[in-house]
Amino acid sequence: MTSGLTNAVFGDRYRVVEAVGSGGMATVYRGVDTVLGRDVAIKVMHPHLAARSDARARFSREAQAIARLHHPNIVDVYDFSHGESESAYLVTEFVHGVTLTEFTAAHGPFLPQSAALIGQAIASALAHAHAAGIVHRDIKPDNLMISRDGTIKLMDFGIATAMDLEQMTATGAILGSPAHMAPEQIEGRTVDARVDVFAFGTLLYALVAGRLPFMASNPHALFRLILEGVYDPPSRHNAVVGRRFEELLATCLARDPDDRWSTMSAAQEALAAYLRDHELVEPDKLLRRLLTAPEQFQHEIRPNLITVLCAEGRREAREGSLALAIDAYNRAMAIDPDAAEPRRGLTELTSQSRRKRRLRAVAAVALGALVTTGLAVAVRRHFAEPATAPGPEVPAVAPAVAVQPPQLLPPNTAELAAAEERDLQEAKRQSEIRRIEAELAARAAQTAPVQADAGATEPKQPERVAAAQPAKAPPRGPPRPSRRPPASKANEETTVRSAGPKLASPPEPEDGLVEVTLGSTPAWAKLYLDNKLVSDTGFARVSLVSGSRHTLRCEPFLNSCPECPRELTRPVLVPDRPPDVPFRVACDFRQWAPARAAP
Repeated sequence: MTSGLTNAVFGDRYRVVEAVGSGGMATVYRGVDTVLGRDVAIKVMHPHLAARSDARARFSREAQAIARLHHPNIVDVYDFSHGESESAYLVTEFVHGVTLTEFTAAHGPFLPQSAALIGQAIASALAHAHAAGIVHRDIKPDNLMISRDGTIKLMDFGIATAMDLEQMTATGAILGSPAHMAPEQIEGRTVDARVDVFAFGTLLYALVAGRLPFMASNPHALFRLILEGVYDPPSRHNAVVGRRFEELLATCLARDPDDRWSTMSAAQEALAAYLRDHELVEPDKLLRRLLTAPEQFQHEIRPNLITVLCAEGRREAREGSLALAIDAYNRAMAIDPDAAEPRRGLTELTSQSRRKRRLRAVAAVALGALVTTGLAVAVRRHFAEPATAPGPEVPAVAPAVAVQPPQLLPPNTAELAAAEERDLQEAKRQSEIRRIEAELAARAAQTAPVQADAGATEPKQPERVAAAQPAKAPPRGPPRPSRRPPASKANEETTVRSAGPKLASPPEPEDGLVEVTLGSTPAWAKLYLDNKLVSDTGFARVSLVSGSRHTLRCEPFLNSCPECPRELTRPVLVPDRPPDVPFRVACDFRQWAPARAAP
């Protein structure tokens, strides 16, 4: 980048070397302090704006505001122009490094714990600025520099607002970067420090998801998404992101400012607690390692994170939160699919879940038998015991008159009614038992894992068991206890869904990968590609030809996703790709995920 100001001197000591960037208000140059012999950044206001008194006032306000800030994560201000100067300029330290945008593009997306380390440093800088009464209003990755020694620096307070000064915004102008703007900025309402909290949330989201939360083809559509608060959960783009980190992001990105963190200090403390819970102490030291060697750092902390997540899974399981326990183990497997501890934990959870369901089913059958027996006894007593009717009223002077008891049903009629009631209940119970036996037989037939290559012969279709019809009444006799669990409401439909095999870890992709996921919690399911069974674990390797069309059907097992639909079917178009690039397609039971080629 060249400029006509090359070799120009400002303030009799700052010589311009080269232009390094340009914005809406000014151009930034790399310069040299000829007195101290150090590199500096010289920010020179555009001439057409410098001629306007309001723009010069805003620029002067920036210089005075930043000059009051002294923080390790904020660029230092060395000098700035005074009122009598012909040019409006600002001299700050020059950071040798890359922007956060370039750093994320080269090394992201990051583990949420790594994003929390970066976010805590940024939150500390913003908390310091807010304490001095300054709102940045233009937080974005391009305004954050990462130096070669592993320090992150916040810069460019070009549109910062001093809370104690009158706002100096041109009529109708919107100051800030659209993708990071808070709803109140878009609507032109009064803003405070919480606009920086919102923009900070967009930064954290981009660090873990590799993309911004709000993206659209034009500014109008982008503003509509921000105003409506519509964005995908980051776990849809990075399975390692857990619910706690998503809740932290949701607090930052709340549409109503009152629902966000009230201060950046509160957000900083939330991140610090998140890091402590994952046994990441000394954040300053860890951040320096992350910013200087990101891949190596994240590889080093993975074993510890897996241990922490497995401990979380065991704790949630002990407290009875099965879904949260599975989520913790699945996040551990997303960090390292080959890790044995989370896979073993998932297997134990599956076994425990099956045992609990069986115990509940047996208890339900026993309770049903007790209720049935109690009803039969009550009916028998009702018809067998005589009822005493009140006698007619007589005058006090009248002699006592014997009252005749009412006519009772013949004993044989009462016995017959009780027997019929007992036979009817027994018939219903036997019908339920037959239906459950059919379901268990279907589950037993599907427990063996099936793997098929694309060239294999077509396997048998999964067995569908029709609901048993009511049986004829059995011979009279006392009801027999049953060890079979009763069918649930979901099994009253015409088909019975299998509970599925033990959970297993996904294989590494080779020629191609068909994958079933449910956000950050994978759902183990049977997969049919073109009506051919290719997996009963939710993962399969198949050879798919570029440009070919297929049909993928997913049937989740009960133990992996009790709330999922019985099956989902979607068309698949294989995109053109090199032979060594696998094709990945997923069934997402909350919302279809688009087919994509993934390296």
